[in-house]
Amino acid sequence: MEAVGNAIYSALQTDATLRVLLGAPTVSPYNVFHAEVPQGFDFSPSTGAHKCITYAEVSSVVDQNFVGIVCQGAQELYNVTSMARLKADAEAIDRRVKWLLQDKRSVTQPSSGAVILNIKRENKGGIQYDSAWKCYYTTSIYRVWAKEEDFH
Repeated sequence: MEAVGNAIYSALQTDATLRVLLGAPTVSPYNVFHAEVPQGFDFSPSTGAHKCITYAEVSSVVDQNFVGIVCQGAQELYNVTSMARLKADAEAIDRRVKWLLQDKRSVTQPSSGAVILNIKRENKGGIQYDSAWKCYYTTSIYRVWAKEEDFH
């Protein structure tokens, strides 16, 4: 369900508080990237762009317990990684992401036939240091329960 991923992306991209935590970028994609950090992204303090988020759908399965005649239920897992030059910044970004996504607090419903029923954080990894990027990061896994109209 691509619409669900777009709704999560929009929630991460449009939150003013999260933008401030990410260094207040003013142009899209506002340091919110799909799947991976782009080549050339610099976490050094001289660039100012030393914080970001990546998100990606890692799994999707039809929910066999979902009963519906005109719709299909699904559970999707999303990996959201908060990255920053400073450890405290990575932790603060992760806390804000949880506040936005948990119980779909700031996630608007997709305009298509998909409906997000709920979002829960299932797992949070510890803060780690990436020597290649020279930054700290933490990864959380979110489970999304959704349904999509299926008139076929």
